Amino acid sequence: MNAVTRVWGDGDCSGALNPVDSLKTLRFDAGLGAPKVDPTCPDFGSLVTVGAAAGQTLLNEVLFVPGVGDDPFVELKATGSGADPSGLLLVNERDDQFVIPNVGAIDGVEVLLLEFGGSDFLDDESGFVELRDGDEVLDRVAWGSDLVDGVRLTPGDFLAEFEPGTSIGRVPGSTGPNPIEWVTYRPGLTTPGGPNADPGVPVARPPDGAIFESGDVRFNWFPLPGVDAYRVEIASEATFSNLHTQELVNTPPLDLSGLAQGEHHWRVEALREGVSSGFSAVHLLTIDGAGLERSPAGNDLTVVNEDVPFLPPLKDSRMLLLEKDAPSGSTYAWDSPYPGAEETNGRITSNSVLASVAMVNAGIGGIASQDRLGFEVFEGRVAGPERDLSYGDMLTDDQALAVMGFAFGGVEGLCSTEIDEIWAFVTAVIDMELPLVAAVDETAIALNEYRITIENGPGPDIVEQFFLIKNPFVGSYQMPLDLSDVSCAWRPPESAIGFFQEAELESDSDGDGIVDFDEVRRFHTDPMHTDSDRDGLDDKQDLAESIFAPEEGYAADFAFIGDELFPLGSPARDWDRDGAKKELDCDSDNDGTRDGDDDDSFGDVDFQPDDGVCDAVATLTWNADVDLDLFVLPGPFDSSDEAADHFADPGYADAADADCLLSELEQSRSASVDVPGPESQYVAVEFFGLCLRDPDGPEGDGPQSTTGTLTIQFSNGTVFQTTELFNVNDWRLYGPFDFATGPIEPPEP
Repeated sequence: MNAVTRVWGDGDCSGALNPVDSLKTLRFDAGLGAPKVDPTCPDFGSLVTVGAAAGQTLLNEVLFVPGVGDDPFVELKATGSGADPSGLLLVNERDDQFVIPNVGAIDGVEVLLLEFGGSDFLDDESGFVELRDGDEVLDRVAWGSDLVDGVRLTPGDFLAEFEPGTSIGRVPGSTGPNPIEWVTYRPGLTTPGGPNADPGVPVARPPDGAIFESGDVRFNWFPLPGVDAYRVEIASEATFSNLHTQELVNTPPLDLSGLAQGEHHWRVEALREGVSSGFSAVHLLTIDGAGLERSPAGNDLTVVNEDVPFLPPLKDSRMLLLEKDAPSGSTYAWDSPYPGAEETNGRITSNSVLASVAMVNAGIGGIASQDRLGFEVFEGRVAGPERDLSYGDMLTDDQALAVMGFAFGGVEGLCSTEIDEIWAFVTAVIDMELPLVAAVDETAIALNEYRITIENGPGPDIVEQFFLIKNPFVGSYQMPLDLSDVSCAWRPPESAIGFFQEAELESDSDGDGIVDFDEVRRFHTDPMHTDSDRDGLDDKQDLAESIFAPEEGYAADFAFIGDELFPLGSPARDWDRDGAKKELDCDSDNDGTRDGDDDDSFGDVDFQPDDGVCDAVATLTWNADVDLDLFVLPGPFDSSDEAADHFADPGYADAADADCLLSELEQSRSASVDVPGPESQYVAVEFFGLCLRDPDGPEGDGPQSTTGTLTIQFSNGTVFQTTELFNVNDWRLYGPFDFATGPIEPPEP
């Protein structure tokens, strides 16, 4: 490391070894706002890692995109007296390491502020900071949409732009490792060197100015971590001197019915152990059913696209949500559609962008579940099926554009601070009988109606303009244009036909409780076999144990597995660390016993590569009334006749099924071969002939072609899969394979 100049308090420290261009280290008494300045330079070169005593040292607040005049910083706090961060390491995503100087013990009323002025130690887009004692990770916080354990960078669920000067910090009292215990503090609310403020409720809906036809209203807000209860107050006047409604709820939303016609002012406060965070901004809502009749009257004009349904944000399919720790049969189960939007524990299961895109997609004739749309955004963000649905995730504007382009077959949009420009764009699109997705203050909405009212009088005409808004978290209401706060709007192409999701999202060919889409696209299990890894446990049972079993489950935590901290997606659901998830690993703790016969509760885990105790399996599935034969071969034979000449060779095995479909109730057929040994290197498929019916039925009564899926499960749990069209008399050869590990790269000619 190059020697650079340091600043410790007001002291000038030359020759320091930390790889940071400049640093100011300030020690504060929490709440006093005055630094304890120590002009003595620490001896960076002689520091050793001493760890934290008595109390625990944690990361507390991070500013990685400073505003004008600010320095980026990392702030530490102690959970009790005697915690000494001296010698601990701050490590970033590039493995740059900063050694905390000798600062002495801090206690529960002090914080330590490290300002990184002039340094790129904190990435301003996507990165993390870990607090380490040597190699042991004590705490971690990450940011950026590409990091699965990143802090949500908006109090809502839709991030168009991150405002400089916004920090991320723990809520008061937080000591856990989960990123949902962190929130954003907007400029002016950051507290460098002081205790973090209670963030209060930053985004409440319905917004100020909303007009409802009915007195049945849903009050909603984004939940906060560590909150015991919320108090909602509603009054007829903005002073709240005479409340007509006061409700205490544990989690949002609050549904009220029968609100009287007229104006209502409302606000909400969060309570932690009975202490208020302060009330949210006051919002005015109006119940005015008579004034919102949609039939044109006089000079009034109303344009409506009636094809857009209202959809709340929720898990709306049978796709398996691996991060959900609610078992089958519970209200918000991991394997079922939800009855309504779930918002609890500071984590919002679903997303307003996905709900709004699903509404607009339905408005142009498509059918797409929010789960399927979320999968399109998040597929592949970790190596495996974990975190590939939306669960506690915000969407950035780039991700929102991507999912709209996918659903609509293209997207056009406008972002503007000029509300008249937004009005002209939106009304022109609705006039073309197209709905839109729009952004309003960290939330996505659907727009499908506008209204113009002209009041004639003795003076100039009064023109009022309104949007009909379908807010996934609240419902339908109208907003005056000047209060609508629509900052961006996006439309489908004029000729757009909505996305129709795959039929496999509903089908379950083997009846194991996992839809075929999940089996093929997410888990790479066999959709025609209930026990893909042949371990004696059905695929769904494998998945459930890897999520819910106390000794091996992971779903409840984002970053910790047991007591050990890992980047998400590393050994999650792969206990022997061999690269195969539990549903694809017949011996998932690698102790020599198949999982279905293993009763040691994962007490004897061998973290070594698997020793091949599991058989490899080749499976062919198809859904037509034909006969496909499957062969596992020791050599690259060119035809079935040549292969038959070697049927006695080691490694030769075949599975033939000449019965075709047995009944109209049977939807598909499969042939499966347990690979007999490591010398087998090829797999072949033959379309043997047309359908032959027992005992001697006529030939030629089956189709001339069919689509088949070949799945090879190798001994280590990895999978090869291909789907192809087969014609009569086809002979297809696949390989070579090493049936312990996977495909072999053939030598170059």
